[in-house]
Amino acid sequence: MPGYVFISYHHGSNTAYAEKLARFLTEHGVEVWFDREIVSGALVPPP
Repeated sequence: MPGYVFISYHHGSNTAYAEKLARFLTEHGVEVWFDREIVSGALVPPP
């Protein structure tokens, strides 16, 4: 099934958990996209 998981999190206290979750999902074949990659005003989802 094509697609990805979007992870949005509080950047101050949850960064380590979000990165650990992303690593786990990626290792299991799930494409991950972080909200840290969003520039204010950008169109979502990414191309």
